[in-house]
Amino acid sequence: MKLILKLAVAFTVFLLLVLIRPFRLLTPLPPAKQRGVCTVCHWQDRDLPPHREIDFRDGACLTCHNPHTHFGRPYFPVADSCLVCHPQQRPRPGWVVHEPLQRQQCLSCHTPHRLFERSVLRLELTMLCYTCHLDESKRYSEPASHLPYAEGQCMSCHDPHQTRYRALSRAPLDKLCASCHRQEGERVMPVQHEPFARNLCLDCHNPHVSAHAGILHREQRVLCYSCHFDRRRELRRPVRHGPYGEGRCTACHEPHAAVGRDLLPHAEMDRFCFLCHDTLAHRWAGSPHFGIAGDRSCLSCHEHHSSFHAFLSRFPVDGRRNLCLTCHERIGDYYFLSAHAKLRCGECHEIHGSRYPALLANHELAVCARCHPGLTHRRANHPVGGRYWDILRRRAMLCSSCHNPHGTAYPGMRLRFGNNLCLPCHQEIR
Repeated sequence: MKLILKLAVAFTVFLLLVLIRPFRLLTPLPPAKQRGVCTVCHWQDRDLPPHREIDFRDGACLTCHNPHTHFGRPYFPVADSCLVCHPQQRPRPGWVVHEPLQRQQCLSCHTPHRLFERSVLRLELTMLCYTCHLDESKRYSEPASHLPYAEGQCMSCHDPHQTRYRALSRAPLDKLCASCHRQEGERVMPVQHEPFARNLCLDCHNPHVSAHAGILHREQRVLCYSCHFDRRRELRRPVRHGPYGEGRCTACHEPHAAVGRDLLPHAEMDRFCFLCHDTLAHRWAGSPHFGIAGDRSCLSCHEHHSSFHAFLSRFPVDGRRNLCLTCHERIGDYYFLSAHAKLRCGECHEIHGSRYPALLANHELAVCARCHPGLTHRRANHPVGGRYWDILRRRAMLCSSCHNPHGTAYPGMRLRFGNNLCLPCHQEIR
């Protein structure tokens, strides 16, 4: 009895559905001229927000929907529709994904297209990127631009969808930069700048545009100080090397790699300094100062960035703590007690080299005559010059035959005391 009752109820419900549905549940049909395969069933969807601004016909449906597949969300919304044909662009775990792709906003960059048609970008590539990535070159009056950036070739460095590398780079940074900047020669040089050796190009360079030459992040000296902070104090010194004072570090140092120490372009310090100080080159080779202390480095006497003393000297050029006396200390025993104590070494000597003995600036007689005109003595006018021979030293008689210009223990800076100075040559007087 209960089974018969249940069957009767079910039959009654079925009859009601069959009789009422044609009048109450059927969707209104579209106008005859707009009827098609899709719109017969989905005509009611014309009022959905995504459809309000399109021509709701079968042709428009195929712009976004694929009628032959049933993957993704119901009715194949835009993102899933794209991924049906472009599955390789589905966001991958652990990869760097471009934000529009991550948010499934394909149409923010691409125009929709039918099957087997080619999609196009909504704007020219550079302008399309700038809609989100504002043109930073406008910040500078005279910008220095990376060539791909200046030419609008964003995709030569970046993948527009997703990649394994930061900033959507197409390759690891070292390989990406090296694809254009081939630096095989610098890679084998013995001295390498640490950022270059570690492929940290972006530590120094802006990949797009900058206000500074070489598309550096900052003005050159400030950028170098970000690592070489210990050099900042050298700016407080009053005497500065020209390139250093102007902030041109790369005038002397190679920014990537070099054959010389401290990233200098020459293994020998003197050859490098002579690139600018060329007037000293012809003197240096024959000078006693060449190879001083077993080193050809100019830094034996000079600071390379800045100094508290004239000529970038490591020590004062005059006084008892004299630069020269750091090596020629024995000269100072009597020098500061002599009449020459007020003179600087450079007033008589050519420090970097001379064709005269003892690095004199001129012939010995001419050097002495600058202060002692006529070479007259108060008591006698001893003859000097080529006609008069110094039998002890086997050379022409010069001022140094009797005097030591750096001082002695005897009056008048004489080499010997009293008659002992004269008698070795004038033995006939005995």
